[in-house]
Amino acid sequence: IDLVINPERITAGEIDHILMTPSALNVDDFADGKVRMFEAKVKEDSPIVNIPLKDLDIPKDILMAMVFRRHQMIIPHGNDYVIPGDNVYFVGKHEAIREFENSFSNTYEKLEKVLIIGAGRTGRFLAPMLEKQGIQVKVIEKDKDRCQLLAAKLKRGLVLCGDGTDIDLLIEEGVSEADVVICLTEDDKLNLLLAQLAKHLGARKTIVRVARNEYIELMEKVGVDIVLSSRLLSAGEVLRFVRKGGIVSVSLLEGAQAEALEIIVGENSDVDGVAVRDMNLPPECLLCAIVRGNEAYIPNGNTVLHANDRVILFIKSEFSKTTVPLFEGRGA
Repeated sequence: IDLVINPERITAGEIDHILMTPSALNVDDFADGKVRMFEAKVKEDSPIVNIPLKDLDIPKDILMAMVFRRHQMIIPHGNDYVIPGDNVYFVGKHEAIREFENSFSNTYEKLEKVLIIGAGRTGRFLAPMLEKQGIQVKVIEKDKDRCQLLAAKLKRGLVLCGDGTDIDLLIEEGVSEADVVICLTEDDKLNLLLAQLAKHLGARKTIVRVARNEYIELMEKVGVDIVLSSRLLSAGEVLRFVRKGGIVSVSLLEGAQAEALEIIVGENSDVDGVAVRDMNLPPECLLCAIVRGNEAYIPNGNTVLHANDRVILFIKSEFSKTTVPLFEGRGA
C-alpha cells in the first residue's frame, strides 16, 4: 500500500493547527516550515480596509497573495484594496508571518477553553491533541460507548454523556465561556444548528466539520467562523501523491476554487533560468515565495528561478493543469 489516508485524523490535525493561530481561518506551512500561509477575514475595524495595496505598510517578507470576495478569487495588484468581509491570504517567511499574525485585527484572547460536540473519530483524535497543549477540553456526546472511549484517552478533560442540542445542558456546562465551540457530529445540518445555538448562547468562535462541500458557502454566510471539509482536506493529500513531477504539497482553498502548491523547479524546465516577469504565467496564478537552500524570500519581477528551487504558487484550480508543467523538468 503506497498511501494510507485517515480523513478524521487529517481534519483533527487541521483544526488543531488553526486553533494554535487564533487570528487565522486557515493556516498552512510550506518548505519544512520556512514559509507560512495564513487566511484571515477582514473586519470593519481592520487597519487594512479600503487602503490601496501599494500604500499598505506590510513587512517586506510578507505578500498579500490572494483575496476571496463573495467567493470570487482576486490576485491583488497595487491599486486593489480589501473591504470588510473579504477573506485574505498572506504568505511569507514563517517568523515574519508569526509576528504579523499578532498585529492583525482579527485576533482573539489566548485560547483556554474548548467545547467539542461529538465524540466520533475526529473528536477522539482532536480532544487529546488539544489537551496536550494545555487547553481545557470539554466534550458532549450522546453515545455512551463513544464517551467511554474518549474518556479513557483524556487525563484532565471532561466527557459528558448528553444531547448537544439541549440548551439547558449547554448553559450549565458554560458554553458562553468557551473560546471555541467545535461541532463534529456526523450530521451536517445538526452541526450548523449547534454552531448557531452556541453563538446565540455566547460562544466567541465556532468551527464546523462538514461532509458535503456544498454546505461550506451556506455555513459561512450564516456566521459560522470556520468550516472544514474532511473530503477536501483528504483530496489535497491525494493530489500531492498522485500528481507527477516535483509537487511537494497541495492545499485546496475556498471549496477547491484555488490551490496553494509547493513545487520543486525541475532541471531544464521552462522556468529554469527565467525571470518571473518573462514566465508568461496566467493572471490567475501568483508566484508567492521561493526557498533556495535554507533561505525563503518574496520574489519580484526580476527574480530568476533555478533548478531545485522550491516555489509556492497560488493558482485558480482550472489553470493548474496547464501551469504546473512549466515548473517540472522535461520528461517528468
